[in-house]
Amino acid sequence: MIVVRLMGGHSNQLFQYAIGKNLSKKLGTNLMLDLSWFKDFADVDTPRFYEIGCYPLEATVCEDLSRLRIVDPRQPIRVTNRLLRKMHLGSAIWMYYEQGQGYNPEALEQPDNTMLIGYWQTEKYFKDIRNELIAELEPTSKLSDKNLAIMSKIKNSESVSIHVRRGDYITNKNANTFHGSLGADYYQKAQEYIQKKIGIKNIQVFVFSNDIPWCKKNLKFDVPVTFVEGNDKGSDDMRLMKNCKHFVMANSSFSWWGSWLCTNPNKIVVAPKVWFKDKTANDAIDIMLNSWVRL
Repeated sequence: MIVVRLMGGHSNQLFQYAIGKNLSKKLGTNLMLDLSWFKDFADVDTPRFYEIGCYPLEATVCEDLSRLRIVDPRQPIRVTNRLLRKMHLGSAIWMYYEQGQGYNPEALEQPDNTMLIGYWQTEKYFKDIRNELIAELEPTSKLSDKNLAIMSKIKNSESVSIHVRRGDYITNKNANTFHGSLGADYYQKAQEYIQKKIGIKNIQVFVFSNDIPWCKKNLKFDVPVTFVEGNDKGSDDMRLMKNCKHFVMANSSFSWWGSWLCTNPNKIVVAPKVWFKDKTANDAIDIMLNSWVRL
């Protein structure tokens, strides 16, 4: 069995599920999603909860791992345990921690009975099961009438998704220091780039954000704009976003998945040059895709 600890919001959980699915598939074993992080999480500025249960995932969900014998390699371990691990014997689940933000191929070489702990923010961990993930990450619930109308507009136009991440990026001091936020000028330049690249004027912009009032006040485009609001579930916004034809991303994992799940072979994706505001953060090169335009 492969266990993956889910942490963070909707799209961080997707990264964690994706690597867990890929590794468990390679090993021909079952996948378990560990939800214990949410029980212990107490950051009132950015409340988190299990958000990907809306998808028909091939995994079991567990909130209490007390019945499992979990070994943390960072703690003192008996030599006999190390030998059992090396020989792929024994019933213990061994924790394997992410080594920084860059891609580490060793993660996909772990044996059965491994628990993955990290964020795993690069497609390199699951690119080879992309088609399976695209099919699987489709919510089973029906769209509301309002969202069905928006979906129709998205599918029947040269639609451009613009995602604006604010919320905790503004209100949470730690998040702001690490991630930073993007101003209206970035979104203006990115939209103009896509419009010029496509070579047509009749594009339609769809704005997704956790701060729609700010977007309405600060984002001014000379094309039709739909501000997508009223959705409580991130999966509803994601389902609409991924059906757009082109993308202007924020420095956000939600933006990342919205564009990655899109199947338009001619999509244009614009991303910010600076992914992490914190200068001490590891380079985000493995998060970025070569096909993205960075402004």
